[in-house]
Amino acid sequence: MSFKNLVIPDDPDYIKINNGEFKNRTITHLTLPIDLEEIGDEAFKNCTELRNINFPNCFPVISPIKVNFPHVLNKIGKEAFANCINIPNVRFPIELKEIGEGAFSNCSGIKFIVFDDNDSLETIGPKAFESCIKLDEVYNIPIDIVSIDPTAFNGCLHITEIAFSSGEIIFSIDHPDPLMRSIDNYDFNEAIRNIRLNRI
Repeated sequence: MSFKNLVIPDDPDYIKINNGEFKNRTITHLTLPIDLEEIGDEAFKNCTELRNINFPNCFPVISPIKVNFPHVLNKIGKEAFANCINIPNVRFPIELKEIGEGAFSNCSGIKFIVFDDNDSLETIGPKAFESCIKLDEVYNIPIDIVSIDPTAFNGCLHITEIAFSSGEIIFSIDHPDPLMRSIDNYDFNEAIRNIRLNRI
């Protein structure tokens, strides 16, 4: 089924998009309800034409960010946007707590992602951004994040830097240790612990 421009109306009772609800649909532009709190597993999986995601009163259309989620969104489920190959970049909201397993896997068009000032993010799950082959930089990961799965960025062949909101870098292609210059199996959580120890 084709929607092209899909607008999900604002409704205080509509706080979750169900598992697989729009899977395999032809959607180009998506407007989410402002009170949305959760996007279920595989909700938009294989929506290969999807290019823009916004919500009412979002940033101006001239913004380079094409994917903006509602501020109160707190969970993006497993493979929610897997294989959405035309998503170009993503801004994650301030109340997001969890990015599920494979949530953006094989989103081969993503070039950068940025987190709004966020003290809620707890986990970036396994293979969350696996094979995002154009992904270059990841900005503003909250300093208090609990866990980034070691496979979260597997196969991101062009990634050069992943940085905390504090400005500290947890991955860089210019890392002095040759073993740390490969994104696959990089030990993010050890890097997080080391930075925290250094800040004490």
